[in-house]
Amino acid sequence: MGSRTADDELSTQLAPGAAILRPADAVLLQRLAGNAATTARLKGGAAAVQRVDIYGRSAAQASALPAETVQAFGRLIDAGDQTGALAAVVEAMTSRGQLDPRLLRTSGEGELWQIRNVAGFAAEATFKSAFADPDTPGRKLPNPRFTISASALRANNLDDLYTSILHEYRHVEQENEHVNSTEQREQTFGYGADPDEFDAYLSEVEFSYRREHMKTAALQAGVHWEFLSETNRAAFQSRWTAAQKKIQRVLGKPVSELVATPTADAYRRRLHEMERQAREAWERAGGGR
Repeated sequence: MGSRTADDELSTQLAPGAAILRPADAVLLQRLAGNAATTARLKGGAAAVQRVDIYGRSAAQASALPAETVQAFGRLIDAGDQTGALAAVVEAMTSRGQLDPRLLRTSGEGELWQIRNVAGFAAEATFKSAFADPDTPGRKLPNPRFTISASALRANNLDDLYTSILHEYRHVEQENEHVNSTEQREQTFGYGADPDEFDAYLSEVEFSYRREHMKTAALQAGVHWEFLSETNRAAFQSRWTAAQKKIQRVLGKPVSELVATPTADAYRRRLHEMERQAREAWERAGGGR
């Protein structure tokens, strides 16, 4: 294999992305077609987002999945059993306390975990109508569904799948707070300015256990920070300050260097374009009237 630039090395660590930009940059869009809650807000124009408690809570440091899980995953993939391989990962994450079965309860149609031949992301979380928590009167449960891309279920892709599920589960925790909040929601436009997405990427920096993954997470969080409103930045300031110290320690360079690369510029342009499209959609729908 030929030599790679630093940007190429960074881009290869992202989950597969829709081929919207040149190949070296396209992977940066791995979740722009992912989180369906965000996608729905983009289509609707303005996003109404609550500042929830989770914004102030750092994600726990993660570590690689245990050897027995890695072996079971590889064995099941080789045998053509993608469902079993995914179940092995979910079981391991649940036993580690990384997935809370209570928040993963469902109501209505659709399996909690679905594997489909889709392009553009490794994993996505979507939500059906929230329903009453049978254990806690007065509270609701978020009613999630996870879609896992069949192409992400490869023996050599376990780390990327694992971190993608952690990212999407962060959205489940966010939605759990959103559906139980009566706080007025702040309007934002586009994927870049959505504090839920910044929180999920920031959580990746916090839980990251691989240097290559840290490069990706730091770049994405750094670019998304540029799009946040001052109000939303305030909710994350202490976590972001601590995350930047971790980035400097692990990568030996500041976030400012990571977001000054051609790869970051391509990602930034795409987020600006999505913001423009969201504003236009909102205006066409009579927003502000």
